[in-house]
Parts: sequence; structure tokens; C-alpha cells
Amino acid sequence: MFKVGALALIGLGFLAGCDTRPLNELSYAEQQEILAKFTAICAESGVTEKSPEYRRCVQTEINAENARRSRQSEGMTKFGQGLAAAGNNYSAAARANAPVTCRTTPAVGWGSSTTTCY
Repeated sequence: MFKVGALALIGLGFLAGCDTRPLNELSYAEQQEILAKFTAICAESGVTEKSPEYRRCVQTEINAENARRSRQSEGMTKFGQGLAAAGNNYSAAARANAPVTCRTTPAVGWGSSTTTCY
């Protein structure tokens, strides 16, 4: 149980800063912040806001960011499913190794005895 809990905490630590929302679901302020980031990326490539390629450059960055967020979301889902499976496997293994206790009630007279295991 400790190992599963530790794995979950480590995984959550890696995923805590990940935003997987599509860009169109962000607030206006968040969208403006990302647009500034994309404008800087395009400017580093030599595409300024006044150039004819600006819209295409920004749209390419938007598409790439949405694809990255989608992959990240899928990865987080698979990670969660893996943790759930690990927990289920651990629980099943613990149940399989549980001790079995049996009690036998002695027979009275010619009757048969009864054994109950739990």
C-alpha cells in the first residue's frame, strides 16, 4: 500500500503544473498571455505582427499548443488508469495472501461435524 501511495504522490507532483484545457476554454487574460508568448516565438523566427505571415505563424503555434495539451491530457488519463490498475492488483494480491481461519463444530451423537472457514 505504501508503494502505491508513494507512486501516486510522485505522479501528482509531476502533473500538478500541467494545464490540459484547450486554448478556447481559457479565460481572456490567459488567452492574452499565451498570445504574447506565441507573438514572441514568431518574432524569434523573424515574423513580426506587421508581416503577412504573422496570422499563419500564430495559428501554427495555437495548433501545436492544442495538440500538446491533448497529448498531455491523454497521458494523464493513462497514468491515472495505470495507478488504478496497480491499486487493484495490489488489493487482489493482498486478498489472495490473506490467512484462512477454520472452525469445526464437533458432532453430537451420530451427526457429522461442521467446518466453517473464513
